[in-house]
Amino acid sequence: MKTYSAIATSDSHNEDRDDLIAEWNVRIEKSGSYQFAVDWNEDDCDEASVSLSSHPLDLWVDHKQIFSFTNSCQMCCTHLSNESMHLIKLIATDNSNILEPRIVCLDVRLSFPDCNGFPQTKLLMSGESISKDHDMGWSPSRRYSIHYQSSTGDLLLRDHQQGKKIVWNAGWNQKATNDSTSNFVLAMQGDGNLLLQQLFTDKRKKPNTVWKTVTQGNPGAYLVVNDAGQVMVIDPNTKHGCCSPLYMDGLPSSLQHYADMRQDCQNDNDHYRLLLPRSRQPSLPSSNTVAGTTTLSPQFPLRGIFYYPWYPTTWTIDKTHTARFIPKLGMYDSGHLATIENHVQQLDYARIDVAISSWWGQDTKADRARLLTIMDVSYRLTGGRVKFCIYFEPQQDDDTVEKLRQKLDYLHKWYTVHPSWLRVDDDDKPVIFVYNLKSNCSTSQKWVQACAGQWHLVLKWFSGWKECHYQPQSWHQYGPSKQWHYGQNEFVNISPGFWQAREESPRLERLDKKTWYDTVRQMVATNKDVKWHLITSFNEAGEGTLIEATNEWDSNSGFGFYLDALHEIY
Repeated sequence: MKTYSAIATSDSHNEDRDDLIAEWNVRIEKSGSYQFAVDWNEDDCDEASVSLSSHPLDLWVDHKQIFSFTNSCQMCCTHLSNESMHLIKLIATDNSNILEPRIVCLDVRLSFPDCNGFPQTKLLMSGESISKDHDMGWSPSRRYSIHYQSSTGDLLLRDHQQGKKIVWNAGWNQKATNDSTSNFVLAMQGDGNLLLQQLFTDKRKKPNTVWKTVTQGNPGAYLVVNDAGQVMVIDPNTKHGCCSPLYMDGLPSSLQHYADMRQDCQNDNDHYRLLLPRSRQPSLPSSNTVAGTTTLSPQFPLRGIFYYPWYPTTWTIDKTHTARFIPKLGMYDSGHLATIENHVQQLDYARIDVAISSWWGQDTKADRARLLTIMDVSYRLTGGRVKFCIYFEPQQDDDTVEKLRQKLDYLHKWYTVHPSWLRVDDDDKPVIFVYNLKSNCSTSQKWVQACAGQWHLVLKWFSGWKECHYQPQSWHQYGPSKQWHYGQNEFVNISPGFWQAREESPRLERLDKKTWYDTVRQMVATNKDVKWHLITSFNEAGEGTLIEATNEWDSNSGFGFYLDALHEIY
């Protein structure tokens, strides 16, 4: 009778968890009856339960139990210590005593529920690397598998519901040097940066870093695949049961996924009410739609605010000048889940219809992982009241209509299906704001042709816009040059002031409480005439235009008088 065993290990950076799952993916090429035993150090785990084909079995007696096994097994261990690295052992035994079973695949990984509703499997832990062809693992449902191809330095995602079809490959090797004597290594560095390196047989050549996630500064981060076919680098400091991705690629989510996610969260609405002390709970906004999935496009006029998800990058300008106003949250990281939840609540309290999020292009810091997480949180906490769209900023002088269409196609693929993305007009067009680098009719022509009537395009206003033959659906202005902008039947833009961190004096003095309230009243008074009621900005700290909660303008609500005015006047 032969025994097969495997060890599941704990990530020493994790806090104690009560939802940790050690999963053994085992396939046996022989029918019959087998028995498995699970053993662990009883000092590390004082309670445990087993699920077999999703059906939980009884708790262990004396920390051991034998059970039949045919396909896959999961064990959930509560009060799991993070000090022990060898915690759980699986033993497989052939009880038929006729033929020795052949275990074809034995892969041990720790997995736990992803906060967007999809379980995920860890593929590459902090400090691990891969230099040879390797089947890295399966998504928990075993629909997707991930294979590392060492000859090309590529990851392949296969969908086993489509006959093992390759549905995504990373394509990280595009900057590799043409050298047949080299090999590739995929490494999850201890600082949280996932990178692909090309190593050369000729030791005189330095390793070539051909790709990286730029997620350093997050020690203990790890690579996962989830049941939606998404490949992510995960923040190790995220609370258990939730997922705060630092990097995301793979397959975009479907509309059905978001519908399922919302249904899963219907019984969790109280979470919104617990983000602040009960004595400071705001009443839910009445000017927006009620909680639940929004089915109709919002109607004009809409209240929008410019939002910046790029921190901690710009708390300091030119590495020497620190922002003059620091939020109550401190110098936060925009990707952290606690920050995102706090911001969504502030936006909702201020009766914001749309947060216009600065976006600098594909694979930048504020791209998929960060913006999709923000929209997920908004959908979960506000049921669709607070929408998002991007403020498109990476326009180049040489951008052609075709290049712009490629960027718009990318946005369609990843974002506009999300129910938190703003759509307007009778035909439900997705909205995009564009900070056109050159505000002239030629730029307007490119964008109008690229959008081809498929978007509600909001271009930055310029003098002489009326005479331009190529008109977008809307115009806007970005505010800090003046405290009040007004465009004919198009927009109004207000700002609390402007004080750039590296300038000795403000360009615009910050508005006091009374003046700000009067300004908001003036904006709301244009209700019947103007499409967009815009505010610059929620959190552009470097330019000193922010109105998010700080100690400098605190109020009894805890949100500050700038947000109080928006909450009270609408």
